[in-house]
Amino acid sequence: MIGHMRFVLLALSSLAIALLLAGFWMLFNEDRYIFFPDRQIAITPAQLGLAYQELQLRTDDGIRLQAWWIPAPHAVGTLLHFHGNAGNIGHRLPLYREWQRLGLNVLAVEYRGYGNSEGTPSEPGLYRDAEAAWRYLTGVRHIPPDRIIIAGRSLGAAVACHLARGKEPAGVALETPFTSIPDMARYHYPWLPVWPLIRNRFAAVDMVRDVRAPLLVIGATDDGVAPPTMTEQVFGAASQPKQWVELRGGHNDFDEQSHAEWQAAWRQWLASLPAPEAAAGQGS
Repeated sequence: MIGHMRFVLLALSSLAIALLLAGFWMLFNEDRYIFFPDRQIAITPAQLGLAYQELQLRTDDGIRLQAWWIPAPHAVGTLLHFHGNAGNIGHRLPLYREWQRLGLNVLAVEYRGYGNSEGTPSEPGLYRDAEAAWRYLTGVRHIPPDRIIIAGRSLGAAVACHLARGKEPAGVALETPFTSIPDMARYHYPWLPVWPLIRNRFAAVDMVRDVRAPLLVIGATDDGVAPPTMTEQVFGAASQPKQWVELRGGHNDFDEQSHAEWQAAWRQWLASLPAPEAAAGQGS
């Protein structure tokens, strides 16, 4: 009996040590679990038949960023997009084409450490990248803030929320947002209580409270990355006016599985924006 108890205690101690070591490993390598950049741009807008301009933006801490300006003929608005935590802007070209077809100029800015952008990704760094893109649109292209739509998907939704605070864009669109990185860690690693010590926050649920612009939030019914309940929490924390849409599909393919519904949701929301904000043809 005593030998059995010793074995159980030894096994529990070993498990506790293993979990402790795993926790330290995850915390020490935290960025590896958040950012998955792809340096190789495999396809450009030209390969989809889209006219575009290759840009280099400069952040206030001296990082040079890659960006694409994709104009829309007879544009009715300008969309500034922030993608998720993996890949690069080349993987989002079908989205840019869809928005262009909806009459929106698109500025696709590449995060630091992704694609052809310099630097290493970090939460403060991505926020600086977003500010650099905003300065380009408003300061170089002289597009009024109330004629710009800020959009982000997944991690990019948090970047979009951060940028939109204190500004007055035409609208803010968040697709499959999650509440925060600590919440994501608690959801995906419930057996490893490291979330109180996580440095990166990307807390869209907190930042969205300060967004003062018409809001579109799109969730996915089968989202296994950021559960629909998180998207609902982000929507619930936001102020009016806001619009909620839930589409069939997963975290990364809901716009493909529910393509017609996705298009309809965007058209309806764009049409609902006040006329001065919706009639943005500048910067083309």
